Amino acid sequence: MGLGRPIPKLRLTENERETLERWTRRATTAQGLARRAQIVLACAEGKTNTAVAADLRLAKPTVGKWRARFLQRGGDGLLDEANTIRCGGQAELAREGEGAAPGGGGDSRGVAPVI
Repeated sequence: MGLGRPIPKLRLTENERETLERWTRRATTAQGLARRAQIVLACAEGKTNTAVAADLRLAKPTVGKWRARFLQRGGDGLLDEANTIRCGGQAELAREGEGAAPGGGGDSRGVAPVI
């Protein structure tokens, strides 16, 4: 009997397996996507997160994250998501600093525009 929380079984369709294997072999696949495909393929072999992490020299939370993401969203869950940094927030900070020092001091330092 194993210790710890039970991990959900990860079963792949033949189409999913072919896609993941292609991602790991193709030279034009982004390195991160290829690594995530390797994680899912290893998990589909029935290995634990600990075993996959040791085999691929990764942290256990990394393996758990991508196993869960694949179970929730399938292959689309392995794709890179859009950058979540808001550029507008940086522009707002630059505008706040124009013409006056923080706190209302009379110093009129210029602020370089955010490009």
